[in-house]
Amino acid sequence: MDLVVFDNQLSGKIPAELGRLANLEVFRAGGNELLLLSNELTGALPPEIGNCVALSRLRLGNNRLLNQIPREIGKLENLVFLDLAMNQFSGSIPAEIGGCSQLQMLDLHGNRLDGELPRALGFLHGLQAVDLSANELTGLIPANLGNLLWAGAGTSCPAALLFKMLSNLFIIFV
Repeated sequence: MDLVVFDNQLSGKIPAELGRLANLEVFRAGGNELLLLSNELTGALPPEIGNCVALSRLRLGNNRLLNQIPREIGKLENLVFLDLAMNQFSGSIPAEIGGCSQLQMLDLHGNRLDGELPRALGFLHGLQAVDLSANELTGLIPANLGNLLWAGAGTSCPAALLFKMLSNLFIIFV
């Protein structure tokens, strides 16, 4: 299924009916993908997005989406690429994101996310790129994040690179 809709002026809310597309594999437009980047979409990301279990790429960056990232995102076990950057998401990163066991790229920069990083991120062993900058995150970096591989190089991520990867993260060591 191809639906090319990125870099337009689409506005309004993402309809909950999108969750009926259970066989949708890629939510990105361009080529063979469906992408809603760089539009003027508003409102919450509907929890029904969790019904799109075949989804491998979800790219909704640079819109005006708000509220919390739905916990149902964790049902997307085939998700490889998640881009919710440059929106107005608030609240914490849901621990259920650990259910996205195939996730390789996570971009949540430029939102209003707060709270601590969920330990579940450290169990996503395929993660190769993470951008959580320009949020309001606090607390400790979970120790299990050290188990992740740095950019697929096959070596553990050195602490200095981990801190660079999590730039703008406010860290409190107790």
